[in-house]
Amino acid sequence: MFKKSVLLFLISIQAAVIFANDNKIKFIKGNISDKTLAVKEASGEEENWLCEQALDFVLTNKEILGNDRELDGLAIATVLSFSNSYISNLTEKQKYILMNKFQDLFVNFQNSATVQSTLINKIISLKKELPYSDFVDILNSYISKKGINNIDNSLVKEIFHAYEEIGNNQSFLILFEMLNNPLYKDYNQDIKNTLSALIPASMNEIISIIHNKNIDDIYSIFSLVQNNNKISKNFICEIAENVLNESIILMQDSSKVSDKILELQINSLNILSENRWTRASSNALTYFDFSKTLFGLEVMNEDQMVIVVQSLAQIAPLNAVTPLSKYLEELNAKKEQNLAVSTKVVLSVVNSLGAIGDKYAFDSLLATTYLSYPEAVLSAARNALAGLRW
Repeated sequence: MFKKSVLLFLISIQAAVIFANDNKIKFIKGNISDKTLAVKEASGEEENWLCEQALDFVLTNKEILGNDRELDGLAIATVLSFSNSYISNLTEKQKYILMNKFQDLFVNFQNSATVQSTLINKIISLKKELPYSDFVDILNSYISKKGINNIDNSLVKEIFHAYEEIGNNQSFLILFEMLNNPLYKDYNQDIKNTLSALIPASMNEIISIIHNKNIDDIYSIFSLVQNNNKISKNFICEIAENVLNESIILMQDSSKVSDKILELQINSLNILSENRWTRASSNALTYFDFSKTLFGLEVMNEDQMVIVVQSLAQIAPLNAVTPLSKYLEELNAKKEQNLAVSTKVVLSVVNSLGAIGDKYAFDSLLATTYLSYPEAVLSAARNALAGLRW
């Protein structure tokens, strides 16, 4: 019985060896269809050997065979058959060599979107194992030179997906140039989604775009940044601070304040205020001075002015007491002259001074309680007075 078991075991090993050799022989002697079948049927060490051989064969013969469906099929089968475990056990040098071959495959098979898409997905699945930075550069060059409208739609989607996983700052700049371009309107939402994913890796590029002072570009960038949960609060605040600063400069240089600039500024202040970003205190105070003028000219509405006033208590509590107190005195003076004064704005100034609680605000708050403001303002002024720190 023991001898019979040993004999069966030896026969099974011999059969496996013969079968393995059959696949290698099939690959070496067979046509392209045979080679593809051999790659698909192989496993283990044999599969690894065949994948390497098949990849070299495809790259060597592509130029001779040109656009050949059978060669495309072999290329696809080869890429899919490379096992993750095999690649993870390669040395760094071997991984670099393999990645170079993959890159050559992508470049050489530009007429086969299926081969390129298969390769992209393989590299994404192995992003923790393979050095992919040069491949991303190839993708960047590919869509820049060819143009996404001249690339198969499904491949464009795969490239965008790749960018979300392995893209770099240059990928961001390339896509940002396409954003809002009528030529690429069919991909506009895909571009936005991909740019949003690339934002964390493109901080310097984003700040540079903001500093270029193109209001449309700033607006586009800020729209991508807001409500992006992949970005840290510090990053969002730094962008908001830069947007506020550059928009103030734009406002100084322009004879007309656009709704787009105002929207940027108010949204920036909201972000800075919510996060108590005191580093932007100087910008916030500068903007407050502009806002008083804009509000007086009715360029800014009272709800926007309220946001500006309220933001000072969060962004610039140490330095806002004096300008807020002086503004309250200006509003009180108008009230004494029976001129129109926004109740919302007065109330926001009083509440902001109360929130800060500095005794310097005592005189202006006390004066407010003697004027014919609505009860809500008078009550707020009294409460603010009671809460001042002495």
